[in-house]
Amino acid sequence: MVAPKKTIVISLGGSLIVPDEIDTQFVKNFRKLIVSYIKKGYKFILITGGGKTARKYIEASVRVGNSTVTNDDQDWLGIHSTRMNAHFMRTVFRQYAHPRINTNPHDLEDFYNFKESVLVAAGWRPGFSTDYDAVILAKYMDIKKIINLSNIDYV
Repeated sequence: MVAPKKTIVISLGGSLIVPDEIDTQFVKNFRKLIVSYIKKGYKFILITGGGKTARKYIEASVRVGNSTVTNDDQDWLGIHSTRMNAHFMRTVFRQYAHPRINTNPHDLEDFYNFKESVLVAAGWRPGFSTDYDAVILAKYMDIKKIINLSNIDYV
């Protein structure tokens, strides 16, 4: 299935959404920008990262759980942080957004032909970053443009 030519995938770093507290000014400006492009006929797939929220939970779990906290446990804490950020962004874009959040980039049956202007996605499973998920979604939906918004110097 081929997505419209004006669909752009944005991997939105969680630390931009929640650097320490929720950055309402950033989110407000981001929403304004995206809506301006929606009005020009663009569609967006937004994949949210977990950012500092994920790192705080992971660090705390290691401090409290010591050696009993597995890498999978840490990844799941990060994944759930991405999902909280995704739900927040879906709420921010409610009038434009698909009602469900994609949490599996390989399960696109309900998402291939999304009619809304915004599709929100989040973390999938341990061992895979949301940047990976963004690339997989773009590949499966034949989208050629991916934007990585981050304040982290690596992917």
